[in-house]
Amino acid sequence: MDVFDYDDGFWLSSLGFWGDCVTNEQLKAFLAVAEQGSFRKAAKVIFKTQSAVSSAIMALEEEFDIVLFNREEYRPKLTEAGQAFYKNAKTTMEHFKRLDMVGHQLAKGVEPSFSIVISATFPLPPLLKKRSKRLLKNFHILNSRYLQKCSMES
Repeated sequence: MDVFDYDDGFWLSSLGFWGDCVTNEQLKAFLAVAEQGSFRKAAKVIFKTQSAVSSAIMALEEEFDIVLFNREEYRPKLTEAGQAFYKNAKTTMEHFKRLDMVGHQLAKGVEPSFSIVISATFPLPPLLKKRSKRLLKNFHILNSRYLQKCSMES
């Protein structure tokens, strides 16, 4: 099976699934096992039973007809397909977290925009634009714009 690695994290396989067959809980369980190296530790971290974590992983493997973990050794180890799935699952969970943050900000009335007005006496737009990208990402701002005041004030 051909597994693709898309940067946007939403395509999960060459079959074109948008993630509507995968639940948030399954992704949490998968990521926890991959990161903790143990089904028991993963269950503890995500506050689920070990059997619930195992069931979530099995459901993912059955859904896509792939093996995500090699279970022959003491600790589960990601297979090649599991490594590709991990990278995309991690990105997808980051998108979910960002979406959750935006939803909470909008519910609180926080405006999802950011404006900077720069005077000709303070010419640092490239620096500010570069630094503001991190600000926009951290605060999940949806719209941004830069206004440059061209006239010199006396």
